[in-house]
Amino acid sequence: MLLQLTGVLENGALRSEGSGVPYNARQAIAFQLGTSLTVRVRVVTPDGNPVIGGTVKLTVKKRAGDSSPALPAKSAALTPSVDLSITPADTKSLEPGRYAYDIWHQAAETGLGLNDGARNAVVPLSPLWLEPAATLP
Repeated sequence: MLLQLTGVLENGALRSEGSGVPYNARQAIAFQLGTSLTVRVRVVTPDGNPVIGGTVKLTVKKRAGDSSPALPAKSAALTPSVDLSITPADTKSLEPGRYAYDIWHQAAETGLGLNDGARNAVVPLSPLWLEPAATLP
């Protein structure tokens, strides 16, 4: 299953009408245990300009306040979108139910100082439902 999301790197800019930038970047996800999910993330500024470079990271936890993730974090370089995949092997030890996820952007270290290594949420904490799989008799 492919899910396409737009993450917003908040930088103080105002959203312009017709830019297609969501006012709330939260997105609920539901998929079935034993299936694959690819989350394609495009990161933009509030005024709709694409963010290129840096790394995007997806983290899933059982509960929002948990200190350890429920499955291995997924990350990749942003060029200008990125695919983050959750495989059946990632979820085989998980129970069906409600989880929480978020997606962060970390700026590249350029050595120029401004925003070097800055880390910002682009999809704030959102619900993820891992649904039970239907099995045949």
